[in-house]
Amino acid sequence: MDLLDGIGSLRSVRRFSLERIEPRKIKKILRAATMAASSSNSQPWHFVVVTKEQVKRDLGEIFLKTWLSHVQSLAINARSNRIRLIYKESTSMLRHTRAIPLLIIACLDMEKASRIPEAMYASIYPAVQNLMLAAWSLGIGSCLTTNGTSKLRGEVKSRELLGIPANVKIAATIYLGYPKGELSPPNRQLVEKVIHREKW
Repeated sequence: MDLLDGIGSLRSVRRFSLERIEPRKIKKILRAATMAASSSNSQPWHFVVVTKEQVKRDLGEIFLKTWLSHVQSLAINARSNRIRLIYKESTSMLRHTRAIPLLIIACLDMEKASRIPEAMYASIYPAVQNLMLAAWSLGIGSCLTTNGTSKLRGEVKSRELLGIPANVKIAATIYLGYPKGELSPPNRQLVEKVIHREKW
């Protein structure tokens, strides 16, 4: 897949087949993640790879509980059918976390990361984007989530379950698997609407 084609067709996938992802492909995906740029080349990332059903089940219970408690209520007041559909699909994905072929928890080593907040997260999200694009080039869909990244998202129990050290912070949880069903192209606004030349 051409890089620009991959960028142009990458979208969130929330419905996955049960097909296992081959270890060699997982390694390729993670290798791509570690090739990302980072502040002062600090490379402050770690990736927890979860494939065992029991661990996925336990994580799913943590994520679903916090989602239902703190996030799903937002769907009631959602103004568009599209947003309500996204919340519905997200809830279904969380309920079936144990069946998702692969979870990757992207983490920041706070001892290596920049102390400047904007530089800190600028040193992990390029790696996450690389990871998702590499997966997509192999036919593997992904969904980037903030599950486990804060107390409202089950951070404490997630860290305990995964044995994450005190100096490491969860930055994102990515769901991965081969897409189930046909995918529509990503819905993005025209680039002309967001370009400002020379000044706003």
